[in-house]
Amino acid sequence: MKVPVLSCVIVLVGLFAHEANAQTITLNSREYKVGLDVDRLPHEMTAAIEAIRNRLGVVKIIELQRKKQAQVQFFDTESCALRDSAMLLRARTRPGKEPRLTLKIRNPDLLAVDTMPVAFASPKSVGIEDDYGVGKSGKPASNFSRSFSFDGAIPKHLADLGSHIVNLE
Repeated sequence: MKVPVLSCVIVLVGLFAHEANAQTITLNSREYKVGLDVDRLPHEMTAAIEAIRNRLGVVKIIELQRKKQAQVQFFDTESCALRDSAMLLRARTRPGKEPRLTLKIRNPDLLAVDTMPVAFASPKSVGIEDDYGVGKSGKPASNFSRSFSFDGAIPKHLADLGSHIVNLE
């Protein structure tokens, strides 16, 4: 009879300890995400631009005249190892520039993101971001992330990232 009570106390202590640690993690940024239902946008360009401005107006005034072109590609293994580990690998290539690779760890659990051992191979600081969004139901939620970005060639294998990122296994 005493053993189950002791087990319960250990679990509760562990839970409270994690909660206290999570409160000391500093967020470096908060990214607000607003979704657009493309199928509901008007087909006429001026009306579509106005609809987008109205939807995003509370977040930021946007200037659609500026043209920034980039090719964005997402990569994973055949077995979806990155997705299964709550990660994504993105390559953003702008004309005339080397690709910018970003490995993102995403999780709604701030402590899980902060304690994952993945790190840069060389000493660089990494911040934790809050990807804050409002879903279709109107309920706000945070999806915390750590991003590791660097310039380089698009990798053919996850092992190719080892010169930039350690503990990826």
